[in-house]
Amino acid sequence: MLDALESVYGINDTGIACGAAGTPPTYNAVPGTCDTRQATPVFQTIPLPAGATAGTAMAINNSGDVVGSCVFDDPSFNNGFHFGAFLYQNGTTTLLDTLISDPGSVSRARQDGACGPPSEGSASKTSNIRIP
Repeated sequence: MLDALESVYGINDTGIACGAAGTPPTYNAVPGTCDTRQATPVFQTIPLPAGATAGTAMAINNSGDVVGSCVFDDPSFNNGFHFGAFLYQNGTTTLLDTLISDPGSVSRARQDGACGPPSEGSASKTSNIRIP
């Protein structure tokens, strides 16, 4: 791609990578996967949840399930947008925000280390997430 935005954020044991790609003029990122074992890998897009304007695939497991983040335009927020989380599994994209009892807990969990090693001085928390 000429003058494209491309990023890889995860790769599984079978060589399937996940990330995002975007092209001018907007560079709105779309999530996707790519088989790195191919001579000429092809980026396969993942459908965004309804209403999302951009997204990024952040991690992929060996079954090919992908989790990521997406952006929604939302004038009710001071910055004009908010983030969501999605799961892509068996050809279906599910917005995870609807499965979390306290949507703010996603960002708090990340800050508190529930999504990775806790930072110094923080208490680890977990969120109530049901995967369908």
